[in-house]
Amino acid sequence: MKTKAIALFFCLMIISGNGYAIDIPLIKSSIQISVSITGYVDRPGTYQINSPSRLSEALENAKPLMQPQSGATQVIPEHSIDPYYFTLKSVEKEEEIEGLKNQALRSVTIIREGNSSHYDLQKFYCGGDLSQNPVIKDGDIIHVKAISKVVSIQGSVFKPGEYEYLKGDKLKDLLILAQGFKPEADLKSILIYRYKENKVDFDVYCLDLSSYEQDASLLEYGLEETDRIMVPTNSQFRRSWNVQIEGKINAPGEYLIDKETRLYDLLVLAGGPADNADLVNSIIVNRTLTEKIDPDFERLKSMSITMVTPMEYNYLRAKLRQITGKYSLNLQQCWDSKGEKSNPLLNDGDLIFIPAKLEMVWVSGQVKNPGLVPWVEGKNYVYYVEQAGGYTNNRKFLGTRIIRHSSGNWVKPTKKLSIRPGDTVFVAEKTDRDFWLDVKDVALLTTQLLTIIIGLRTVSNY
Repeated sequence: MKTKAIALFFCLMIISGNGYAIDIPLIKSSIQISVSITGYVDRPGTYQINSPSRLSEALENAKPLMQPQSGATQVIPEHSIDPYYFTLKSVEKEEEIEGLKNQALRSVTIIREGNSSHYDLQKFYCGGDLSQNPVIKDGDIIHVKAISKVVSIQGSVFKPGEYEYLKGDKLKDLLILAQGFKPEADLKSILIYRYKENKVDFDVYCLDLSSYEQDASLLEYGLEETDRIMVPTNSQFRRSWNVQIEGKINAPGEYLIDKETRLYDLLVLAGGPADNADLVNSIIVNRTLTEKIDPDFERLKSMSITMVTPMEYNYLRAKLRQITGKYSLNLQQCWDSKGEKSNPLLNDGDLIFIPAKLEMVWVSGQVKNPGLVPWVEGKNYVYYVEQAGGYTNNRKFLGTRIIRHSSGNWVKPTKKLSIRPGDTVFVAEKTDRDFWLDVKDVALLTTQLLTIIIGLRTVSNY
């Protein structure tokens, strides 16, 4: 009976040639075998491991870390620490020593009974090729080198980086290690930079791999040591232009737009403005321009005020008062006209903020009761100053300004100038002056004038 069972077992194993395959898992036993691990590993030496074990499992013993049970932190007794290999009393399973990232796992050597075999363990890790992860036998010597030759791949692949190069490598081998192209890869213009013999100059080759799924031979392109492959991104693939609308809108949030989407279209998509929305004072900005660095502005900020020309000073003030990237339009007009007016095309990165309607005027500075004053149509700045208690005795004469909410501009007030909701009435403070400093300035100016007059008379006498 036992003989029949054994025969049936072997028959099942050999029928794989008829289209069937049986995966016989490795069953761990208590048998211990001895293997030696040498080369570019953190802990070379001879190890006792369970049989059967594969190459990857054997190399676990030579990792730079001690592997704690169940992922817990393992505390190593202080007297057992080898200062050459360990500097911490506790180590985590996930940690790695930076130096061993350069192990040549694509060319691991196994010496068995005097014969050497080479295995590409990376192909097992990245592609599941079990033939490159053989079963280890008693007495095997495993040798790991450091990487000496590399190729690199960057751009739209899932694992860009530098990889060990083996003679005869093709593009398909590198793609296995890099886990293939991303969906947004521009396969029509793959660039390969290949260095010349002097390792300074290089040639550039362009490959069209757009049909590689139908023609696998396109991936048979041979690589050379130090090749650098660049896989560009197709910027139009699933192009996502995002616009954000916040504030008093019925459906705030982020929306996808295309090159034909206008402001009114977005307002309709977002459910229209809420009942208390202030469309007049709404702000629309392009965040790309808002976040863009202005070199002139940065330069002027760092300069002393005495070194800035009047024009540059005015530019600096305008930049501080106004929002860069702000659209110059009236959202109320856009909504009321149903897109017939003030209805521009939107751009990627636009931000629309619709504040709540607050029909107030802010009065600040040298007034007795600074704060918000209810807006009354047709009233000028004098009315709002009076509502705030009037001027203090420290206000600067002719120092009142109106700061427009919509633009940030500072405007000199007149009794005919209308105040709008959200505007600010600012009353400046009188500047303190020192009597003796004023006397000194006047004396200096008088001396300079006298010097000029004397000089002119002297010249005229000649």
